[in-house]
Amino acid sequence: MPPQTVGKHMVLRDYLGAWLGILGQREQRIVFVDGFAGPGQYEGGEQGSPLIALDVFEKHSAVGRIIAKPVFLFLEDDLRRHAHLSALVAPIASRLGNRADLLVKTGRFDVTMSGLLDNLESTGSGLAPAFVMVDPFGVSHVPMALMARILANKKSEIFVSFMYEAINRHHTTEEFEPHLDDLFGTDQWRQMEAIADPRARKQFALNLYESQLRDAGAEYVTRFELWDEGRFVYAIYFATGNALGCDRMKQAIWNADPTGEFQFRAGGDGQMMLLGANLRVLEQQLQGEFSGNEVGIEKLEAWIQTDATQFHSGQLKKTLKAMEDTGLLTVTDGTRQRKGTFPAGTRLTILP
Repeated sequence: MPPQTVGKHMVLRDYLGAWLGILGQREQRIVFVDGFAGPGQYEGGEQGSPLIALDVFEKHSAVGRIIAKPVFLFLEDDLRRHAHLSALVAPIASRLGNRADLLVKTGRFDVTMSGLLDNLESTGSGLAPAFVMVDPFGVSHVPMALMARILANKKSEIFVSFMYEAINRHHTTEEFEPHLDDLFGTDQWRQMEAIADPRARKQFALNLYESQLRDAGAEYVTRFELWDEGRFVYAIYFATGNALGCDRMKQAIWNADPTGEFQFRAGGDGQMMLLGANLRVLEQQLQGEFSGNEVGIEKLEAWIQTDATQFHSGQLKKTLKAMEDTGLLTVTDGTRQRKGTFPAGTRLTILP
């Protein structure tokens, strides 16, 4: 398993725990789709994403309270990988019995997923709340038009790998142009060719893909970068229409990258660089967004869940307490009982 994949799997495992715990207790049916499932296991014995998803469900602390019957749909186009994955999944399916539906299918992600959506639309049905993992090996068969069809189902979310290394290597190659048109859903990516500075070219591509996901229907988009030492390999975008989902994904990313940079940087030994979170940045963001006006704690809690900030709800009250201790905010009299706490109904003013 490449070292940068460690970060991706940490985030995936963490978020799926939250996703299953929340939606599993609210919905009758939920769906996990792994569009490029692979063989299920790396040569070193590490679990691939299909086994991670099943492991999270099987060992979930709230498994007794999950009322949904999840569907795990694993798509793999390569027949050898499909056979290997099927063999790994079979004993798990036997253990789970009728608690979940496990489907291992052959076929390309774009063709199979489009066919599934076509069938649902033909019967007047919608896609059940779904987490769709799109982790291709390159830039083909992951069209933005399909991302839009998935996101049209308001409780569905996409966890998509943006393979920048391949894009940067081939964006001037003529035969790749149709694939990149489909990937971005626009030909604006061609502007990359005129950007000589590598960092500026990278930023342009990342920003364009995020913008296209928003145009495709994502209300919130969060990005996480994966590096191999000093080499940027690819980015993962999480696209959702749910602020709580956005917040839980940010928590999962912070757990993988406590620096707050949203970049998993792994060295040859696979260890993260732990530089410590700097919540002073959150203080500055709160001052920039809310200073000078009285505001309720509920508004701050709603704001921090969104992609307006890289911080998450678990960091808000700790930061507000530090700001109160240093005189950067005042609390309206009578809106709480104890200093340093910010319960529902608290009103406060953040100072410039």
